[in-house]
Amino acid sequence: MSKFATILLKIILVISFIGIIVFVAFAIINNQNISYEAYNYISNAYSKAEFDSFKNDVSTNMKSSYNGDVDQYALYINSAINEINAGNKFFLNYLASEKDLTKGEQDKLRNLFDNYLSHFNATKKAYDDYITAYLDADYQYNYNYDNSSVALSIVISKCIYFVERYTDCYLSGSEFFRYLEILVEKYSLQKTSNLSYEEQCFLIKVGIVDSTTDFIYENMQNKRSNKTYELNIRNNDLVDCFYDFLIREDNFKEENLIINANFQTYVLNLNYLNIYNWAGDYDNYKSSLKDELLISKCENAHSFFISNFRG
Repeated sequence: MSKFATILLKIILVISFIGIIVFVAFAIINNQNISYEAYNYISNAYSKAEFDSFKNDVSTNMKSSYNGDVDQYALYINSAINEINAGNKFFLNYLASEKDLTKGEQDKLRNLFDNYLSHFNATKKAYDDYITAYLDADYQYNYNYDNSSVALSIVISKCIYFVERYTDCYLSGSEFFRYLEILVEKYSLQKTSNLSYEEQCFLIKVGIVDSTTDFIYENMQNKRSNKTYELNIRNNDLVDCFYDFLIREDNFKEENLIINANFQTYVLNLNYLNIYNWAGDYDNYKSSLKDELLISKCENAHSFFISNFRG
C-alpha cells in the first residue's frame, strides 16, 4: 500500500471514529431529553385542559332531567376523572428527572394522552349540547308549555349521551394512567422498590372504577330504551366501594406503617398482587391464583380493606 493510501486510510479512520463519537454523544443527549420532553408536553397540556372548571360545571349543571337532580352517574365519573388526574400528575412527576425513557415509549405516552384529551374535548362538546338543549327546554317549559314535551325529552337524551362520552373519556384516561404507571415501575422504581401506600391508592381507585364502566353503559342504554332504570348508582357495590374509599383513604398515612403492624402487612401484601384486578374483580382474581401464599396475601389484604375502608 502506498504512503498516500496509508495516510488517507488513517484520515478516514479518524474521521469515522470522530463521527461515531459525535453520533453517540448526540444520541445520549437526545435520549436524556426524551423523558423531560414527555413530562413537559403532558404537564403543559394538563394546565390548559381546564379539567377543574369542567368538573365544577358538571357537578352544578348536569341534571338527569329538566329541573331534576344532578345526574348521579355524571357525578360519579366526575369524581373518577378527578382522582385519575391526580394519579396521572403524581406519577408524571417521576418523569421530570427520568433519563432512560425510550423514544418509542415517549411517543406512546404522548399518543395515549392526546387520545385522552380528544375524548375530553368530545365530552365538553356533549356538555355544551346538553346546556343548549336545557336552555331550550327551560324556555319551552315557561313560555310554550303545551308544546314542551319534545324539548324536555331531549334534555334526558343529551344527559345520557354526555354520561356515555364522559365514561369514554375516563377509560382513555385510565389507559394513559396504566401505561404511565408501568413506565414509572420500569424505570423510576426499577421493580426493586414496592409501591407506597399513596401510590397503591391510585391503582385501587382505577381498578374499582374500570370495573364499573360496563354497568354505566348498560344503565344509560336502559334509560334510553325506557327500560327499568335505577337512578341510584350507589346500588352498585363497586361504586359504593369507590365512594367509601374516597372518604377513608386519608385515615392512613405512610408514617402509620411504623406503628401499625396490620397496616404494614396490608401494604406489603398488595405489592405481591395485581392491585387493579384485586380491587376491581376480587372474587375472580382470587380464583385465578394458584399459589397458596398469594391466595393468603390476597385474602388478608381484602379483609383489611373491608374492615378499614368500607362503610
